[in-house]
Amino acid sequence: VGSTSISESMTPIPVSEEKETPAPPQNEEEQKKKTKTKTKKSQRPRIPVLQYHNEWVCVNKPAGITVHKNRNTRRQATLASTLKRQLARKVFPVHRLDHRTSGAILFAFNSQTCGNLHKALSKGTKHYVALLRGEWKHGEVGETVVVDRPVRVNDVEKDAVTKFTLLASCSGQPQPQQEDRTSANESYENTRDSEYFDYETMYDPSRCSLVLCEPLTGRTHQIRKHAWSLSQPILGDTQHGDSKVNRWWRQNRGLDRLALHCLSLDLPSLSEEEEEDIVATVSTGRTTFRSTTQDDNDETNNNDNHGDRMVCVAPLPPNFSSVLQHPELTDLWNTAKANEPRLLTEEYDEKGGSFGRYYRQRAEDTEC
Repeated sequence: VGSTSISESMTPIPVSEEKETPAPPQNEEEQKKKTKTKTKKSQRPRIPVLQYHNEWVCVNKPAGITVHKNRNTRRQATLASTLKRQLARKVFPVHRLDHRTSGAILFAFNSQTCGNLHKALSKGTKHYVALLRGEWKHGEVGETVVVDRPVRVNDVEKDAVTKFTLLASCSGQPQPQQEDRTSANESYENTRDSEYFDYETMYDPSRCSLVLCEPLTGRTHQIRKHAWSLSQPILGDTQHGDSKVNRWWRQNRGLDRLALHCLSLDLPSLSEEEEEDIVATVSTGRTTFRSTTQDDNDETNNNDNHGDRMVCVAPLPPNFSSVLQHPELTDLWNTAKANEPRLLTEEYDEKGGSFGRYYRQRAEDTEC
């Protein structure tokens, strides 16, 4: 029996000579969705550098970025990885700030310097600016309240001490008289704030207090927990704060972050780098190295931290300063900046990419 191959038995399929019709034009939104790609490394936001040194760097951390990798970051960019790419050098965090906290933070370029700076920071001071819920009821402007309530970390209670100094306080909206409360409450029912404001209990979400915080210990969420213990949690704190008041501030004041900022770091400079640090000075009021004169030494012999010190001030970010400068908070802002002039520090960035080791010495040699 004769057999026919499959290829011989198959009839060729005619190929259409017609050209494919072009696809209809897409909308701009559809084109953006299809062409949407990951942000290029060169387009990622730059971290402002407050002070660059041969062995360490101080930067102004923005809110909403984690300092280093952990189980919650997954593949998200961290501050350490961003700085490593920006400066082209491996960095070691000397201390940490919360994910939603902004402000001054130190990084070292080697593990030895990281340990030395960590020890120096334990002898120094850190100042934070925080906007708290409610009118301050623990003293007048300039007075300090010390909270020494233990903080639980990993189911273990640890000693914690925080100082709160009042910079300014806002009493909120005008309060009606006793006979006018009923009518005022009725007229307020149909407004957006009726969900938050109750004249019967005189609960006003617009009341706030701006304080300067100085943690004497470094526990997790220490400032946030101690502010909560004063019944005045930090605005924007979703874990230890008031969700109803946070929502009011987000809708009416544009506060879409934690109202906590590390304003300044003050610590002794490393002994091996003292002479170089004094020469490497950035403009006054931003980041400076103070050299103690003989007269100062005579007056500060009882001070363990006298001598050369590194002082770094981190300007307030726009998403925080714009809230404090809201027209409804004019009195609070004017009082606060009069009591704490560092709040007026303008934004700056010591640009230059990767300076490399001993770049200042090379610059001086070139000038000579």
